[in-house]
Amino acid sequence: MSQDPNSNYGPDAQNPYGSDPQNPYNAPPPSNAYEYFGPTPTPSDPYNSGNAGQSATPPDASPYPPASPYPPDSSPYPPVSPYPPMYSGPNQPGYGYGYGYPPPSQSFGYAPQTASPLPLAQALRELPQQYLRILTKPAAQTIAQELGKAKWNIVWVQIIGYAIVASLITILNVNINPAFNFSTLPTSPNNPIDPAVLQNFFLTYAYSEIIWLPIGLFISVGIYYLLAKAFHGTGTFLQQMYGTLLVSVPIGVVSLLLALIPFIGSFASLGLNIYSIVLQIFMLMAVHKFRGGRASLVYFIPVIVVVLLSCIFSSIIISMIINSAHY
Repeated sequence: MSQDPNSNYGPDAQNPYGSDPQNPYNAPPPSNAYEYFGPTPTPSDPYNSGNAGQSATPPDASPYPPASPYPPDSSPYPPVSPYPPMYSGPNQPGYGYGYGYPPPSQSFGYAPQTASPLPLAQALRELPQQYLRILTKPAAQTIAQELGKAKWNIVWVQIIGYAIVASLITILNVNINPAFNFSTLPTSPNNPIDPAVLQNFFLTYAYSEIIWLPIGLFISVGIYYLLAKAFHGTGTFLQQMYGTLLVSVPIGVVSLLLALIPFIGSFASLGLNIYSIVLQIFMLMAVHKFRGGRASLVYFIPVIVVVLLSCIFSSIIISMIINSAHY
């Protein structure tokens, strides 16, 4: 193959370009590889701007944020936790119920008491509606909604009024009920019981009900209150007295009125008294935030004790009668 005469290539086949390819511009070889990019910066001039032998100042604006004026780990503010607060129990410090969850309610589903004590006149006007709600809607929640209205003035009015009404109904019952008509009892030397004495005894009992009924009510409520506190109840004596009256007053008055009806009235009164036990248990649940089992236990402990004492006392009386009959 012949060489193009217009190519101006040299005659050397190993170098067809006719010149040294390492130095195409016939310049002397550089003594420093960085010479093409300017003079080499010296260590004493790290900010050399490119002028040999001249020192340049560092740039004015730093690319880094300013340092904190506080030493490390000495911030004046406490560290912020990335997690929600952990709630602890009232008597268990350090033991939480879980992140982000409030502590469980101790009211067992009862709504907080939103009612407040009323003036005496208004409280008296609302009493019949309260009695009706409790009798027709038996539940601890129903009674719990009324406890916020507890006040000593309305408590004393209910106690005194209940004692007077109960005494009057009992006097009427003794006078008109055939069961208390002792004039038909035969009198003989072998029967030392005088019918007039029995009649006067029951009338005295009816009149004295004005005195002993309030006393017995305070004793009964006090015993149940102490028992409830022994089982970690949270209510107050005023709330328990108020709740007891909301149950006992309507039940007691209706029972006394039913007792005026011969035979049938006694059975109806017995059924109403059983219903009163259910309401009293609901009352203990509402006042002291008990569950049903604990409230039932608190209610029946005094009942069991009274029954046992009655059985023991009756056994003693019967044994004395039998022993006296042998002599």
